[in-house]
Amino acid sequence: MKSKLFVTVPGNHDFWMIGSPWLAQPSTDPNGNGFMQYYVVPVQLSVDPDRENVLDHYDRMPSFANFFFYHHIGVLGFIGFSGAHPLSEMSLQLQEACLYMQREAVQWVLLVGHWNSAGDGAVLNTTTNYLYHTAVLSLPGCAELGPKKIKYMLGHTHCNVIDDVDRGFMVGGFGMGGGRQDCGDFGLPYIEASPSQLLVTYFPITHRFDWWDDQYDAVMTCIATEGLSNCRHLGRTWVNVTL
Repeated sequence: MKSKLFVTVPGNHDFWMIGSPWLAQPSTDPNGNGFMQYYVVPVQLSVDPDRENVLDHYDRMPSFANFFFYHHIGVLGFIGFSGAHPLSEMSLQLQEACLYMQREAVQWVLLVGHWNSAGDGAVLNTTTNYLYHTAVLSLPGCAELGPKKIKYMLGHTHCNVIDDVDRGFMVGGFGMGGGRQDCGDFGLPYIEASPSQLLVTYFPITHRFDWWDDQYDAVMTCIATEGLSNCRHLGRTWVNVTL
């Protein structure tokens, strides 16, 4: 039994080894199946990952339902999805998720996805920020909560930054670099949710361009001795919304 709360969504490398369906490797691509097994998510085995003579790389993709979830922990709700699947497949579930949040009377909702831009397996309307602005905020149940109470978290580009002030943030770094837009960030976001406040603090640990300025010991020592909520002075406020 897991001893830690865990929320995860798949990204492009969880589906395609090289990171893009246009560079598909039929004999080695995980197609999300390894992701499902490693993270022990409920699965619907309606697609044979070893099927041969497929006409399209998406024919090997597991059902979107294997990666779509919604629930809440206290006053904070979560909606997670795969940006590699068409919006038409998950539109009904998005509606169900928003109505669930309204029914459970959560105060805050976090939409969790991987992609921040089209490409590498996602189209524009399944990128997290686009889906948030154009679909989720208009659905019954979510529309009533509005952008003040619904936020989003995404990745893909290897940076840890605010994506949209008080609405969305990117956690895509964790030391990864390589591209022109990559930041090489490594740090820890901390989310605090109460009935009257949502606070997201980002603790920068290190950066590939100034790796000598390592904050690991200072942050970890403070957390161990004072607790996370008493160490905000070592972090950066990403979201701070009160009701």
